[in-house]
Amino acid sequence: MYVLEYDEYLENDKESRKKKRGDILEGNISIEQVTFSQKVDEDISPLSRYIYKFSHIEAIIKVDQIIDEYSLYAFSSLSDDIILIEFENAVNYIIGDRVFVIGSLELSNIT
Repeated sequence: MYVLEYDEYLENDKESRKKKRGDILEGNISIEQVTFSQKVDEDISPLSRYIYKFSHIEAIIKVDQIIDEYSLYAFSSLSDDIILIEFENAVNYIIGDRVFVIGSLELSNIT
């Protein structure tokens, strides 16, 4: 999938489509390109800041599984399931840590 504009996307071998309010998009939510993170003592919160029409996100997550020094799975208010978090720099969080992150909200495998 390729995003042409914030409301238009293109899938392989198909015509571009516009998203409309109320459309249901299925896929995997992740927070990628995390450029800043810091351990905090706060609970998981709803989206702290999400800038409309852009993928910038600031949120608090709770670490559930460590993949490697750049990636982990965490609980977030974004989903009922764990989501992938990918960092630009190596991190050293442990399971159970609550972490404030600033990154890019992504949706992949849209159907």
